[in-house]
Amino acid sequence: MRKFLAVIIFSFLFNGISFSNEKVWSYEGKYLTEECFVNEWISSDNFEEFYDRYSPAVMEAYNSITSEMSDKQKINFFFQGIGNYYVKYIPLDEKFEA
Repeated sequence: MRKFLAVIIFSFLFNGISFSNEKVWSYEGKYLTEECFVNEWISSDNFEEFYDRYSPAVMEAYNSITSEMSDKQKINFFFQGIGNYYVKYIPLDEKFEA
């Protein structure tokens, strides 16, 4: 039983080390940062700013889907499919300063 627990503990330790790289997602030498999604500010200003910057282009591109949505539905549509908009509508290496 001790050997089994030791194997599990070591596997978690080594997996944690291998996934601790800050630049997880890359595309053509640029990296997608995780600050604005993982660390939501208490005020949520980073999410609001991100939406204000990039949603107009996305909503225009997906106008056939979003034209009859409420504002709340548009926000959900944007953030639930955010991975689809990178590179074309949202630049990589995006960071928000406090």
